[in-house]
Amino acid sequence: MVLRMLLVLNKSVCLRYVDHDLLPHEEFVGLYRVSETTGQAKVAADVLLRLNVPMSGLRGQTYDGQYKRVLCSLEEMAKSTSNAASTASGLFQHFSRGTTGLSLTLASAVVGELECLNISLQKKTQAVSGMQAAVNHVRSFLKRKRNDKNYLALYEKATTLVDSTESIDPIQVIHSSRFVGKAAVAYPGHSYWGGQDGTQN
Repeated sequence: MVLRMLLVLNKSVCLRYVDHDLLPHEEFVGLYRVSETTGQAKVAADVLLRLNVPMSGLRGQTYDGQYKRVLCSLEEMAKSTSNAASTASGLFQHFSRGTTGLSLTLASAVVGELECLNISLQKKTQAVSGMQAAVNHVRSFLKRKRNDKNYLALYEKATTLVDSTESIDPIQVIHSSRFVGKAAVAYPGHSYWGGQDGTQN
């Protein structure tokens, strides 16, 4: 008796969508045999064609360049007579604030790196040592990003986005007074940890 083991690659396909009440859903469609696990745009297009799902309703996963489109869609839904009009109106008001645009711009710099890390950790050929190295690399990369120069660059990017979109209010940053250095310098009698006896609060 001869036993043969065949290695078959399958890609799981899930559809994420939002219903008329703006409630998110995720449905498992099935497993599809593929020759490799990366770059599966053709497989996705084939799945949608077989399911008769129009590509005009697709929204790709992205972290940049979709803000105006989201605002237009929410504004259009808010003016409709559907059950989701009030929800869309609230979301539109929230996304129309300049501070929301700034927050999303700042978050995108982190989320983009974490998304790359997530993809790296899911590789079938990835070893534990490689996973640890990837995590350490992303951690050190994000630490290096925590400085005034990178913040100002992201702030300028958010300002450009807000200024180029008519329905967004200007960014209003609340400036709070803060000290630089150890707490003991700013608050005499207290240790660096904040307590008078040197213990951490």
